Amino acid sequence: MKYNTEQHQYEKSLLLKQGHYDYLYVTSDSENRYDPVQLEGSYFDTGNDYTAIIYYRPPGSNRDRVIGLRTFGS
Repeated sequence: MKYNTEQHQYEKSLLLKQGHYDYLYVTSDSENRYDPVQLEGSYFDTGNDYTAIIYYRPPGSNRDRVIGLRTFGS
């Protein structure tokens, strides 16, 4: 990332495939040791909820049907 002095912010433009991406900002000291907790905090014991949706498309059909749905946590 490069600092944009007009906008007073760091910027980076890149092409990515469609999908979900996870990213993390980190800092480094003069010895190139990285510390992700300084900016992002620690979420070591954070719980997450997930939803799984199961689809089925019968042969010859042009629609999907939801045949299963489940939400669970970590």
